[in-house]
Amino acid sequence: MVINQVLSVNKKTIRLTDERWIHITDNHTEIAGLQQEVLETIYAPDFIAKGTYEELYAIKKFGHLGNYMVVVYKEEKDGGFIITAFRARDIRPYMRKEIVWNKP
Repeated sequence: MVINQVLSVNKKTIRLTDERWIHITDNHTEIAGLQQEVLETIYAPDFIAKGTYEELYAIKKFGHLGNYMVVVYKEEKDGGFIITAFRARDIRPYMRKEIVWNKP
């Protein structure tokens, strides 16, 4: 099992295992080949919104993709993990959530 990791804006190590990546790309084939963009969205998001169940939505616009990357993840005391990721054209639903971090 290979684990890719990245630091969140809260300095938590967020994990992305190969198994989770396969699960994500099986359900969101449009992001196959975009693993670096997924990790960058956690590391350097445009903003982060809080979900209903304490999950976080990191959102980042990528010009070369023509839309946004949305990465859903959880932070815990000792790190965290990515739940899913997908591309989105319309980010208004996420902007209606509680914004917990904005790019300075």
